[in-house]
Amino acid sequence: MAAACPRAIDDLLQASFAGARAKTREVRAGAMLLRQGQRLTGVELILSGVVYLESLTAGQPVLLGFRGRGWPLGAASVMLHTPTRTSAKALNDCTVLTIAAADFHRLRRNNAACAAWLQAMQSWEVEDQLRKIRMWAVSSCQQRLDQLLVELVALASEEKPDGSIRLTVPMAVEQFSCLASMRRETASRHLGARLKAGTLVRTKGWFSVPAGSDLITRVRRECAGLVHVVRCADTRPAIAHQPGHFEPEILSA
Repeated sequence: MAAACPRAIDDLLQASFAGARAKTREVRAGAMLLRQGQRLTGVELILSGVVYLESLTAGQPVLLGFRGRGWPLGAASVMLHTPTRTSAKALNDCTVLTIAAADFHRLRRNNAACAAWLQAMQSWEVEDQLRKIRMWAVSSCQQRLDQLLVELVALASEEKPDGSIRLTVPMAVEQFSCLASMRRETASRHLGARLKAGTLVRTKGWFSVPAGSDLITRVRRECAGLVHVVRCADTRPAIAHQPGHFEPEILSA
């Protein structure tokens, strides 16, 4: 992207949206924000909460990743004037800032920094979608579940003084099984194995990843790219894969 931006990209987008007659709305957990195949009349910027993307592939829902604060849902579809390729649902209660398509296009014309980042995001999403689908096709149930935990921790967690990381989204076994595309019994068995090994802890329905867990290492190593892209401090053009860095699993919303 052409120019450096002095603020985090989510703050830039929020300020830009707010200046473009955007409206704030609350979305309850489980509610649908986007439906696959839908033609959108606007874009929604996530202000708080976590949204997950999924796509029907061969008739089966496939998890395509999570979006958190600062992510403009539906931007790629509005820019391309095409139906959405995914559905988006609220994992927990969310607040979003909605901007009409006409105002969004006007914002892109008048705000070079915002337009540059959105354009790079669109290109990156298209390239990344095939990688995500291929990954899920060849991953074992344990690998899918671990990837799910890593992505959740990246966007919906808090670090404790003892070095452990606690999910800030309450998750039931049924949700893990649905999001990781496996039977409830399978998800329960794999989660149970981690709980027994001490690499995952559950306290009153809340999951935590203890310090020293292999998941901690993965989160800190792999999610640097995810946090960078969602809250990057500049708008440089390269969102290219870098060895040792994780790129969030995205399909155009």
